[in-house]
Amino acid sequence: SAAGKEISTRNFPPADVIDDDALFGSTAPRAVGERWQADVAGIVSGLTGRSPLRIDPAHLRGEAQVLERTEIDGVDGLNIAVVMEADDVHVDGLASGASVREGRVGFRVDGFFPLDESLPRLRESMELHADLAMSIATPQGTAEVALTMTMLGHRAVQPL
Repeated sequence: SAAGKEISTRNFPPADVIDDDALFGSTAPRAVGERWQADVAGIVSGLTGRSPLRIDPAHLRGEAQVLERTEIDGVDGLNIAVVMEADDVHVDGLASGASVREGRVGFRVDGFFPLDESLPRLRESMELHADLAMSIATPQGTAEVALTMTMLGHRAVQPL
């Protein structure tokens, strides 16, 4: 059944922000071990308006891979991962006088996708790491700061 019980919630990117085809860059069936280029334009489009990160698709690189075919909670499916890196990242909504001089972001999303496409992702995890070199105007002059941020998330759904 497509109904499920959510065990924990924290997912990024949320499934309603970037659909699976955009995230993984393919609607074609893929073999275990196969790698392909992720749809960077689709990912950037999905983040627009929902994330303060501004990424030019020309500065985003990434690939997806089918890691294995396995079973979780009696459901047959595929573990698929996408790994991406971006440079020249900017951030919206900074305080007046603050700017990003240099920004790099890396993220990895893993998911368990049932072969029965009527079922949702049963597992997903995300890791995002950002390094930003910033300039911030202060009354004493410009402060140069480095900001490092890591976000982790995991979500699990059990079919009923």
